[in-house]
Amino acid sequence: MRCSCTVCGAYMANSEGIELGCVCPECLHRCKACLGTDSVKDVEQIKALHEEKVEDNEA
Repeated sequence: MRCSCTVCGAYMANSEGIELGCVCPECLHRCKACLGTDSVKDVEQIKALHEEKVEDNEA
Protein backbone atom coordinates (compact mmCIF):
# COMPACT_ATOMS: atom_id res chain seq x y z
CA MET A 1 0.00 0.00 0.00
CA ARG A 2 1.15 3.53 -0.64
CA CYS A 3 -0.17 6.54 1.21
CA SER A 4 0.56 10.17 1.94
CA CYS A 5 2.88 11.31 4.70
CA THR A 6 1.08 12.44 7.85
CA VAL A 7 3.76 15.09 8.41
CA CYS A 8 4.21 16.79 5.02
CA GLY A 9 1.67 15.12 2.71
CA ALA A 10 4.17 13.74 0.18
CA TYR A 11 3.56 10.37 -1.47
CA MET A 12 5.29 7.69 0.65
CA ALA A 13 6.88 4.46 -0.54
CA ASN A 14 7.43 1.12 1.19
CA SER A 15 10.76 0.88 2.97
CA GLU A 16 13.16 -1.74 1.62
CA GLY A 17 15.19 -1.80 4.85
CA ILE A 18 15.18 -3.96 7.96
CA GLU A 19 12.29 -2.02 9.53
CA LEU A 20 8.91 -2.61 7.89
CA GLY A 21 6.79 0.40 6.96
CA CYS A 22 6.87 3.38 4.66
CA VAL A 23 9.31 6.25 4.41
CA CYS A 24 8.65 9.76 3.11
CA PRO A 25 11.09 10.86 0.41
CA GLU A 26 10.63 14.52 1.40
CA CYS A 27 10.92 14.64 5.21
CA LEU A 28 12.08 11.04 5.89
CA HIS A 29 9.20 10.41 8.32
CA ARG A 30 8.57 6.69 8.87
CA CYS A 31 5.12 5.21 9.34
CA LYS A 32 3.56 1.76 9.89
CA ALA A 33 -0.12 2.76 9.76
CA CYS A 34 -0.90 0.88 6.55
CA LEU A 35 0.64 -2.30 7.95
CA GLY A 36 -1.73 -2.42 10.89
CA THR A 37 1.07 -3.10 13.35
CA ASP A 38 0.39 -2.24 16.97
CA SER A 39 -3.28 -1.78 16.15
CA VAL A 40 -4.99 -4.93 17.41
CA LYS A 41 -8.36 -3.88 18.81
CA ASP A 42 -11.00 -5.83 20.66
CA VAL A 43 -14.67 -5.87 19.60
CA GLU A 44 -15.68 -3.06 21.98
CA GLN A 45 -12.92 -0.77 20.67
CA ILE A 46 -14.00 -1.41 17.07
CA LYS A 47 -17.64 -0.67 17.95
CA ALA A 48 -16.57 2.57 19.66
CA LEU A 49 -14.60 3.63 16.57
CA HIS A 50 -17.62 2.95 14.38
CA GLU A 51 -19.95 4.91 16.66
CA GLU A 52 -17.51 7.83 16.71
CA LYS A 53 -17.35 7.85 12.92
CA VAL A 54 -21.16 7.77 12.64
CA GLU A 55 -21.46 10.68 15.07
CA ASP A 56 -18.87 12.67 13.10
CA ASN A 57 -20.78 12.08 9.86
CA GLU A 58 -24.06 13.20 11.43
CA ALA A 59 -22.54 16.45 12.76
